[in-house]
Amino acid sequence: FELNQYPGINQSVVYSEELLVGYRWYSFMGVTPAFPFGHGLGYAEMEYANLTVSQEERTVAFTVTNAGSASAGDVAQLYLAFPEDAKEPPMQLKAFEKTRALKPGASQRVSISLRDRDLSVYSAAAHKWGVKDGKFMVLVGSSSADIRLRSELVVTKEYADARNNPEEEGDGIAAFPDVFAL
Repeated sequence: FELNQYPGINQSVVYSEELLVGYRWYSFMGVTPAFPFGHGLGYAEMEYANLTVSQEERTVAFTVTNAGSASAGDVAQLYLAFPEDAKEPPMQLKAFEKTRALKPGASQRVSISLRDRDLSVYSAAAHKWGVKDGKFMVLVGSSSADIRLRSELVVTKEYADARNNPEEEGDGIAAFPDVFAL
């Protein structure tokens, strides 16, 4: 830490990390922590497979299988890596889903729907969130450092523009109106 970060100077602390806090900093710096975000010890080895990404419905689905010898569950985590021009951290946790207790050899299909907010960045100039167009990396794993499945999700400029300017569609409803209002 620098003195102006901690403990601060004249009761003023500089927050220079910006969005690179916690697992995002480790990922950005290429550092592997002893216990990464989402890490947990379980009674069985879980396998992840069969990743599908629906471009139209913005749904991510995959299968978690208990490959161990004891019944156990897992917390599957879905991260997104934004297009490079978004200037976002390397990956961001967007959703997680706990499986039921799976017997050895049993599987569960997990399906997660992405919201427009999950695909958005905040514009300080416009004072609002907006859906980002471009190619997103979809990352699924059991922790921030244990990514098991990868795919892509493409958000078209037409989709982003329609979600960011809802009045042009004629319905006047924002993708997530609570954050468009100041």
